[in-house]
Amino acid sequence: MQTLRVIPHRALERSIRCSFADAMMRRGIPAMGLFYRERLDPQRLADALGRVLSDFEVYAGRFVVDGDAVSVVPSQAGVTLEVVHTEQRVQDLMDAVGAEQYERIAPALSPRLQARGAHALMAARVTLTPDGSVLAFSWNHAIGDLHSTILLLRAWAQQCRGLPSEAPFDVEDRQAYLDERVPAAGGPACLRVFSARELFKSVRYVATRKTRVDLQFTGAELDALRAAVGGSSVSLVDALAAHVFCVLRRLQSPAQLSRMITVINCRKRLGLPLGILGNVVDVVRRNIEPTEGTAQIARGLRVEIDAFATRHLSHHATAAFHRSPRSRLERLRVLPALLDPEGGSFIVSSVVNAGLYDLQFADARPALFSTLMRFPMPFMAIIVEAPGGDGLTVSMHLPKALAGRLLSPEGTSLLRAYPMAPAPRATRTFAQPSPV
Repeated sequence: MQTLRVIPHRALERSIRCSFADAMMRRGIPAMGLFYRERLDPQRLADALGRVLSDFEVYAGRFVVDGDAVSVVPSQAGVTLEVVHTEQRVQDLMDAVGAEQYERIAPALSPRLQARGAHALMAARVTLTPDGSVLAFSWNHAIGDLHSTILLLRAWAQQCRGLPSEAPFDVEDRQAYLDERVPAAGGPACLRVFSARELFKSVRYVATRKTRVDLQFTGAELDALRAAVGGSSVSLVDALAAHVFCVLRRLQSPAQLSRMITVINCRKRLGLPLGILGNVVDVVRRNIEPTEGTAQIARGLRVEIDAFATRHLSHHATAAFHRSPRSRLERLRVLPALLDPEGGSFIVSSVVNAGLYDLQFADARPALFSTLMRFPMPFMAIIVEAPGGDGLTVSMHLPKALAGRLLSPEGTSLLRAYPMAPAPRATRTFAQPSPV
């Protein structure tokens, strides 16, 4: 493996103070990959990334951690772009994603070393195969959510093609900026103090043996599903999330799922700049009655999402929680409120209409976009655009036994409960994408 050191082309000058939401995410390392049918030029990638990091300076910085306060300070140490050559084909690496062999694709980062300021906050790897390339990207969650990183990837792709790119909108004190602009009304804090019993049960829940499952639905299938459960009153994502929830609940023995948690990108809904970096996300929680079917769940979810700013927005409640005095023991038991020690929550995030298949680092569009990490809890799902732009893919980690039932003929039959044709594919590996 060859390692290219990428230095920002312009000296960085300012420090960025992370928000409370950013700091809460600093132990997470998301990763994602773009699979291409053409070979990428590593040196061209490195040169373009150096230009982009001059604008996305927080990605090239280092952490300074003082208690709960986290800042990113300038650093000229740069970041790494790993270059790996393999005789495996691109399809082999796609299959490795379904088999959860992410180490074959994604660069590794250490949250422990990052917290000490001794490790870069992002890393990239390009894997060159005989028939194409995989561009993988890992970053510390505290510097930005998935939206933030897609902005960086979009700018990187533009620079790599010799086109102008758009700089992000970032501020030196993210918390203060949001405090001034986020409405005061809203819901509960996104953190809470867990009891010792809840903490024990949460640790056991996170340790559940999980299997990755990817469900691909065509556009025609989604249109039929949406028409059956709500028509124009719900989105495709609403309908799909509700449908998958109901199928999983039906296959559970005994049934446990009782809550839908939807991750919301706050930028557009709160009138914030779309280019702002950070974890500018929140969640909508909706309790689901056992008698509710897919249509009721989808419609109810849309009602709650539309009322997000007044019923669920947690920014100010979370800030007040952070500022409240509590003992050292209590601080050790503070965890995200979405962590459900009883295992009853289905957590869904969506990256739809983000232009993932327009990230052209070469002359071809990506053949596949995929996450490259194990979700920390079961029943976490992400909905993304399907390969070729036709339909959506739901990727999730489920308890191993439930994943087996979902992939069984019974699970497939439930997935076909609506007049869809053909049936959605429920597989652990991705089907061969159509040639670009």
